[in-house]
Amino acid sequence: MPASGGGSEREAGLPRAPAAWAAASPAESVAHAQLFAMQHMNRERSLLLVNGIVDRCFDGCIDDFSITKSLRAEEERCIRACTQKYLLFSAAVGNAFSRSLTDP
Repeated sequence: MPASGGGSEREAGLPRAPAAWAAASPAESVAHAQLFAMQHMNRERSLLLVNGIVDRCFDGCIDDFSITKSLRAEEERCIRACTQKYLLFSAAVGNAFSRSLTDP
């Protein structure tokens, strides 16, 4: 791919597509590129979800920075409850968004 061509995958922040796609038909190339972009977006969303959980739950549950490497039972319960709530809430928001796209 040309480095200076506008809108290339490299400029969009995506990794380079596999070389095998070069032999594909134009329709196959578009389908491969779309799949590749969707996979990349899903990885980014997963990372954002994990980072959100860590930020919110750590800040809300961990308050003792003693020398021990393990969590206290209270902190562990809080982390589990916070993580579960965060995941359920994220799923509910995603479902509501999906419904809003399909319902007029």
